Amino acid sequence: MPVLVITGQKPIKQSKQGKFQVIDVVGMMKPVTKFSSVIVDGARVPSLLSHAFVTAENEKPGAVHLELPEDIAGEMVEDHFGPINYEKIRRPIPDQKAIQSIIQKLEQAKHPMILI
Repeated sequence: MPVLVITGQKPIKQSKQGKFQVIDVVGMMKPVTKFSSVIVDGARVPSLLSHAFVTAENEKPGAVHLELPEDIAGEMVEDHFGPINYEKIRRPIPDQKAIQSIIQKLEQAKHPMILI
């Protein structure tokens, strides 16, 4: 199922804390998501969100992750991007004849086994 996870992070441009106090959430999320990235500039939010939505829904749907540092979340950006274009993705469905054929074979089978 497509899922967008947004996590916060300490400021990245000017931080009073040491690097050792920042957890690499993007690195932790990469093995379990289709896409994981940190937002390093407020102007990139629309393009990264758009990419994240498309990636989450394409092919085999799955989770994506964006990390939003505190200082980037507070940035003022121009509002010339407009809404993110969203298109419903149609998933292919099996042919009706194929479905009927499988049903018939299952009904005729002595010991059917279905692995999902």
